[in-house]
Amino acid sequence: MSQCIYLSETEDGKWEVIDGQQRLVSLFRFYGPLSVKELVLDKLKLQNLTVFEELKGKSYTELPEGLQSAFDDYPLRVILIRKESDSDIKFDVFERLNTGAVNLNAQELRNVIYRGPYNDLINELAENHDFLSLLGFSQPDKRMQDKELVLRFLAFYHKTYLNYRPPMKQFLNREMEDYRNLSEDEAKKLRMIFEKCVDLAKTVFGQYVFRRFIPGNEKDPNGRWEEAVNRALFDVIMYGFSRYEKRDIVPRSDMIREELIWLVTHNDEFVDTMLYHTDKKEKVEKRFKIWLDSLEQIVGAPVKEPRMFSAHFKRQLWEANPTCAICEQKIQLLDDAEVDHIDFYWRGGQTIPSNARLVHRYCNRARRK
Repeated sequence: MSQCIYLSETEDGKWEVIDGQQRLVSLFRFYGPLSVKELVLDKLKLQNLTVFEELKGKSYTELPEGLQSAFDDYPLRVILIRKESDSDIKFDVFERLNTGAVNLNAQELRNVIYRGPYNDLINELAENHDFLSLLGFSQPDKRMQDKELVLRFLAFYHKTYLNYRPPMKQFLNREMEDYRNLSEDEAKKLRMIFEKCVDLAKTVFGQYVFRRFIPGNEKDPNGRWEEAVNRALFDVIMYGFSRYEKRDIVPRSDMIREELIWLVTHNDEFVDTMLYHTDKKEKVEKRFKIWLDSLEQIVGAPVKEPRMFSAHFKRQLWEANPTCAICEQKIQLLDDAEVDHIDFYWRGGQTIPSNARLVHRYCNRARRK
């Protein structure tokens, strides 16, 4: 009874037990049977007593009245962690309480502390089939390592490597706190960016993406790919692709792939940033700069050409001829119309009138499947 019970306040003002739940359940069961959802737990009886051995095997209702009163009046120490408490304090408390047989890792703790739309999005993105396949997983990782990688990508995407402040754990915690209640529009945008970067990583690097290539030596000239994902490589590859469109990257896939292999086998400075003290600010900035400079030499500086045609231009096409260019049926409503690139945008098709056609929204989606 000397240990504290820790309660954390949720966003809707309710309280949940974060440590001491087993002690509370045992106490309630000592008083009598406990109903938990559809499960009824039998009442507990005193066991393994070193004093008052004559009470062994008795429940609360079987104790003398004086002892019952002592139990009723005994103070129960409770620590309340309010919802407005600093997130770093919450994280520290969770870490200190996390002393079970299998300790929760940092991402598992974040999954508890920062529940909300952003955490839901991270969990959703981590289940992307192509993403899991590139990591070598057939299903989501039970210890949430895949989810932490998603968070790392989103954190660098939002803040950029120039605003990284170590340690990495707090950098990621702050990201979860800052975007905890993001809107659905923002979630949709991040979902598209993440899926684009995963698709490009798969297209350019295939099954060995996010791994380091180890060159041969005098004893064995044959090189090999590391099996484990290198988080530092993951960061720079995904962030680098987020700055470009598919139309910029896909035609140059071979050159980009060869450039990265060259860097991890010949550029000692780049390799050092991926192997030793990788979360130090100077190491983070250096590896991002080396890779982004290399990308820019191959692809050029990122240019954000408009991807979407204007609403005014769509109305002009619809009023001139409201016929779907794919199914050749009349488009009844302007809102059901889309302006499609004849030559796919990601293949280099420009957002200009000569590369535009009016189509049903459904027909356009079906075309891309």
